[in-house]
Amino acid sequence: MTKRFKQLHQNLKIYKFFRGCSLCRKYAYGSQNFEIDFRQATFGDLNIWSEKAFISSPLEDGYRVYSLTNFIVEKRSEVFVWKTDDSKMLHGYWETLLPIGADLLKMNALIPLASPKETAARLEKLLIFS
Repeated sequence: MTKRFKQLHQNLKIYKFFRGCSLCRKYAYGSQNFEIDFRQATFGDLNIWSEKAFISSPLEDGYRVYSLTNFIVEKRSEVFVWKTDDSKMLHGYWETLLPIGADLLKMNALIPLASPKETAARLEKLLIFS
């Protein structure tokens, strides 16, 4: 196995971790790229590059869904938001493609994550809905 990993290492040389919550499937994060030095038995800094949260809030005629991505190093956030009446969209699929017609808000600041309810309340204050 070590031999195969070293062969893979010759091709890649740069690594990244990606981890999503397998319980709720509504949160994921990814590390910055880092290198592994086998000769010195060291590796580069491990820092979070981005985190993504999938949040929904009920409406009278369905749900408002938010896909929030915080780019930690760049200190910026992107929020996609859309309305749906499909309750399947609420089960938190951070790997799901966004629907056509989702609105996008780009901010040059991070939107801190708190509880889903608290984060949804923050997002509702930032966004104006019709």
